[in-house]
Amino acid sequence: MPRNPRYYTAEFLKADAAARQRAYRARRVEKDPEFYKKNYYKRYPFDQPLFVARARLRQKNILQATPPWADRKELIEFYKNCPDGHHVDHIVPLKGENVCGLHVIENLQYLPAAENIRKSNSFEEVPQTPALLDGPQQQESQQVHS
Repeated sequence: MPRNPRYYTAEFLKADAAARQRAYRARRVEKDPEFYKKNYYKRYPFDQPLFVARARLRQKNILQATPPWADRKELIEFYKNCPDGHHVDHIVPLKGENVCGLHVIENLQYLPAAENIRKSNSFEEVPQTPALLDGPQQQESQQVHS
């Protein structure tokens, strides 16, 4: 019986490996929330150029996603007020697969660290009900007809 060639493509293997790695990291953080923080400092001396490059790329992405009208002081305060054990998360990720969000206060939330790591840069679209879509417009039209 011939095997499906889709399973041998580089994209499939890469995506499969990334999914398994994300699942492993999420399980690891659930067992020991401080695991990555402890091991970060062990790896840093060996991978310093990589760490610096990633940090600079992240800073560049945030700057590109911050519109000129965003209140930077309010963003800084939001980060400063983050509770212990939580991360500041972008509801709509800055670099998502299908959608890219803005770095504005309306797109930020506090999430527990393990949940934020598990979420990664995914975006769960909230289903919209007809009541929410028609709400104010329907009420206005009913008032006009009354």
